[in-house]
Amino acid sequence: IGKDTTIKRDTSVRGGGPIGKDSSNKGGGPIDPRKMRMRPIPIDCLGLDSNQISMLKMLMEQAGLATRAANDEYRAALAPLRSKDSALMAAYRDATKGVQDELKAMQAKYRQLSADIMAKVKSGEITRDDARAQMADLRTQFENESKDLRAKLEAARTQLRNDMAASAAARKAITDAYQAKLKAIQDDLYAKIGGMLTPEQLLKWNMWLNGDRKSTRLNSS
Repeated sequence: IGKDTTIKRDTSVRGGGPIGKDSSNKGGGPIDPRKMRMRPIPIDCLGLDSNQISMLKMLMEQAGLATRAANDEYRAALAPLRSKDSALMAAYRDATKGVQDELKAMQAKYRQLSADIMAKVKSGEITRDDARAQMADLRTQFENESKDLRAKLEAARTQLRNDMAASAAARKAITDAYQAKLKAIQDDLYAKIGGMLTPEQLLKWNMWLNGDRKSTRLNSS
């Protein structure tokens, strides 16, 4: 279709079904039907009569209800996973707080020792070569002293990643099922629309479904 053919005669019927892009859906959550960019159904090109438009309204309402039910089901399925992830993060923070505080204190101590060395260079008390050697010794001391703390943090992070990976796999399975349900709602809507059309209308409808929007046959009345 060469131009936007969203219904002009009857603006109470819009969109092409429950599947579409939701620009607000950054996090992969349920699609908000109010914010979806729906594919416009070519009502004017199809030349629907009043009975067909009434039937189309009914079909769109049914699809909208089914989509909202799918969204509610999706949110309910994700809720336990979100709670679990929040609990895992809270447990990680609690378990590592002491270690992180100790490591930060150690880092602060070595930063001060490093600053003291640079101050001695500035005052001429030691040479830059002496400072480089002392800084190298400081780095080695810090690595040795912080080794156990860093190992504890890394073990906790690894455990958190493993636990979160299990949640991610479950979330993907739920999301895949949700997307399949939305696709089934759209396919059912399109099939029912096709079932109420005349043979000539059905030809144009199938051309539109196949992406032939520029065809003169589709644009012809």
